[in-house]
Amino acid sequence: MKPIPTSVGEQAILEFKDQWAEGQQASHPVQEGKLLLSWLAVVLRSRLSVEAAEIGNVSSPPERPYKQFLGPIEPPADIQELFDRLCGLDDKLFRTYLRACDLYHLATQVMDDRPSLANFLLVSSIECLGTIVTPGDGFGQSFLKFVRTYCPKTVLGERMSDAEWNGLLSKIYEYRSQYAHGGKDVPVAALLADKLGLPWVKHFVGGKEEPAPSVSWFESVVHASLVQFLRAVQAGPPPERKRQKIIELALSSAIVHLRARRPITQGQLLTKDDIELQ
Repeated sequence: MKPIPTSVGEQAILEFKDQWAEGQQASHPVQEGKLLLSWLAVVLRSRLSVEAAEIGNVSSPPERPYKQFLGPIEPPADIQELFDRLCGLDDKLFRTYLRACDLYHLATQVMDDRPSLANFLLVSSIECLGTIVTPGDGFGQSFLKFVRTYCPKTVLGERMSDAEWNGLLSKIYEYRSQYAHGGKDVPVAALLADKLGLPWVKHFVGGKEEPAPSVSWFESVVHASLVQFLRAVQAGPPPERKRQKIIELALSSAIVHLRARRPITQGQLLTKDDIELQ
């Protein structure tokens, strides 16, 4: 690694030669660099990111296959009603729904560079709600039940049978489990489906042909499921001050209750010596 001058933070060039061994037929040097950076992030305890890549003096810009996030923002016609329904949810469901939205939002932020992580977060978004809205025998069953209940057929795929898209969703959940418990990425075939704008493509795994659903298709399924759930769920009237629930939820993540060593008055500046921390 070679440090380079910069006015923001600290930057360096990770340089290596893509030397092929006899009989080698392919390589992916940019991905090799990313894998090595992940290891270096642990060893160096640093936040490392890829700003640019170059192969043989030719720039290799990051791919952006997920075009659905690049267009103009178009609010749905019922956005005010959706907000009212959100604020009318009971406290537990309100908190859980916003957590699911947070997971979905995080997934959209990493889809370009970390599609396997994005898939994991998207599944977790549905799991988050499914465990209390459509409980099943396990997380996987509640996940499938939630999507089957709330995702419109137009998004899942009208030309596919229930068995076909149920198989795709089961495969998506399998990818989540393999990533979480075995460190295995979504298959390259799923990323190919993303690039081609297809919901899935067929590929061979261990000599057996099977479908590989795209992360982009699954993102649209999760998005539609979350929005449709809010349209369908039984919600009470929103409170007079609609922001109140958001205020309380935001404060709950910023307030900690501790024991004071001595009497404290309102407005007093505190230090760690005023609190029993341990």
